[in-house]
Amino acid sequence: MTGHQILTPAARALLAEALREGKATTKGRRAAVAELVERGLLISKRGEATLTPAGRFAACKEART
Repeated sequence: MTGHQILTPAARALLAEALREGKATTKGRRAAVAELVERGLLISKRGEATLTPAGRFAACKEART
């Protein structure tokens, strides 16, 4: 994983399964990542964050000001 993304082994397996099931589209990745966030399995070290289409966290402009 890169930089500011933390996945537990269970979360990594869940996301990999979603991608294997043909959900490799932007919408599918967003849904899988949103599910992980909801379950508390994916967090951002930066605190306030939004998800990019690739399922990565991007710091909010409001959080930086």
